[in-house]
Amino acid sequence: MVMDAVPEVVDSADTWAVWDGHRSSGQWAFTLATRKAIEQAADHGIAIGMVHNYNVAGSFGAYIQMAIDAGMVAMANTSLPLVSPWGGMENVLSGAPFAAGIPGGDLPPIISDVSMIDAQAAKRRPGVDEIFLPGERGARHREDAGPVAVLPAHWEPFERIVAEEGLSLDQLRSEFASRGSLQA
Repeated sequence: MVMDAVPEVVDSADTWAVWDGHRSSGQWAFTLATRKAIEQAADHGIAIGMVHNYNVAGSFGAYIQMAIDAGMVAMANTSLPLVSPWGGMENVLSGAPFAAGIPGGDLPPIISDVSMIDAQAAKRRPGVDEIFLPGERGARHREDAGPVAVLPAHWEPFERIVAEEGLSLDQLRSEFASRGSLQA
């Protein structure tokens, strides 16, 4: 990552803009691109923002939420280069994130934020017993019908939805604990 790089628009028209992140933070580049797309969509009804040459962009649900907060429908995705999984020796892992969302009006918005993991022919580094893929331990836990935990990255939207529905976190904790389905 280039610490002093500044993302910039390198081409644009009324309903689209292409951004060069100049190897800056993906979060910064995508936030700027999302803000620009929201402005363009407000003026023209639709907009597309494209970003290249950036580092990790984080959860795409954050950019979707920006559009939802502006009362807009949004989709975001990327095709990342392959990377090495933890303990791996070769770049064989692709995250391919995709997020989409729609405002809910008087109801909470609907947001989907996923990454489709694909790892092929991963070779372990010497001395590494196993390779861990993102979420793999959680998947094993779910297969064992274990308790469900809310991930920290999703806590703020969850907390807001709970409040919008007139519920309390203590009420939910109590209800789930009585069913034995809340991880302490």
